[in-house]
Amino acid sequence: MKNAPDYKANDPRGWGGDPRRGAALGRPTIHEADLDAPIKLHLARVYIDAGGYDPNGTYFGIGDPLYWYTDAHGTVDAMLRAMDRGHAIEAVRAIYQLATFYAEGDCAGEGEVCAEVPHETTIREV
Repeated sequence: MKNAPDYKANDPRGWGGDPRRGAALGRPTIHEADLDAPIKLHLARVYIDAGGYDPNGTYFGIGDPLYWYTDAHGTVDAMLRAMDRGHAIEAVRAIYQLATFYAEGDCAGEGEVCAEVPHETTIREV
C-alpha cells in the first residue's frame, strides 16, 4: 500500500511533546493547501476506545465518531467529528469547497485498498 497515508505521520508525542507527561490532547491541524483550489482527500474513521483514546494513545474524549482527513502530500491533516462519512464530507467541504474524496477503502484510485486506522478488539466505536 505504497500510496496509503500514514495516520502516525502527524501524531503528537505526548502531552506538551513529552510522552512521559501523559497522553497528547488531540492532534495538530495542518491546512497548508489552497482552500479555493481542487484537492483530493483521504477520509478515514478513527476508532476510539472506551477511555477516549485513539490507537496511537492520543486523547480525543468520547463523542460523535471521529474522522481523519488528509491529502497525499501532507499539506492537509485534520480531525473532525461527524455522525457518519456523509456528514464528515459535508464538514470538510465547508473548508475545502472543491474537495473530492477517494472512495471509501480506495487508497489512491489505483485499486489498492487502504487499511482503516487500526483498532484492537478492546476498542469500540463511539
